[in-house]
Amino acid sequence: MSNSSETAVIEPVGPESAGLVLGLVAKLLRELGEEGDEAGTLDEAALTAAWREEQPRQFAFLAHGGDGASVGVVTVTEAFAFYAGGRHGIINEMYVAASHRSSGVGGQLIRAVASLGRAKGW
Repeated sequence: MSNSSETAVIEPVGPESAGLVLGLVAKLLRELGEEGDEAGTLDEAALTAAWREEQPRQFAFLAHGGDGASVGVVTVTEAFAFYAGGRHGIINEMYVAASHRSSGVGGQLIRAVASLGRAKGW
């Protein structure tokens, strides 16, 4: 596990990157153990099609390590609530590979979501 501060490349992605996003989400679910078992098997084709339909309100960011491999993901949905004063974002999934934890990658993903929120006026 890396404990030094590392800068990953954070990239906003859409349904064209569903395979990478779902691969990392599947790792998250495996780490959750029994909690993750409730999700079952991820149907990439169906989820990609659903993501395309939700495109205006569904966002994802991938984190790439120094070698270009995907090492983290965060997914965000735009929602509406009166208590929040209108539109806001909800983080649905967030995962950082064990080898990149405590290196700042998670913080970079959160900052990308915060930047999206400011741009969207959340």
